Amino acid sequence: MRFLRAHYSAENHCSTATKLAEEVGYKRHGGVNLRYGILAARIAAQIGIAIRPPIPYLSLLVEFKRQKGVNRKLDLVMRREFAEGLKRAGWV
Repeated sequence: MRFLRAHYSAENHCSTATKLAEEVGYKRHGGVNLRYGILAARIAAQIGIAIRPPIPYLSLLVEFKRQKGVNRKLDLVMRREFAEGLKRAGWV
C-alpha cells in the first residue's frame, strides 16, 4: 500500500521504481517491481487473464515511458483508471 500511495501522490502519477523504492524504504527498485508484478498477476487472474508471465500484465496498472537522456530510465505512469480505482476503494 505504501508504494501505491507514493505512486498515486507523485506528480501526474509518474515516478520510477527507484524513486518509489526510496520513498517507502526499500533498498532497491526490485521490491517495487515484485509488488507491482504480484498485484498485476492477481488482478489479471480475477478478470480471467492468464498470468504467465505476469510482467506483460503490469500494463494493466501502469504505462512505461522511457526517459530521454543518457540513463534512459523508465518512468512508471499509473493508469488513470487504476488511480481512480484506488481512490474509489479508499486506498489513497
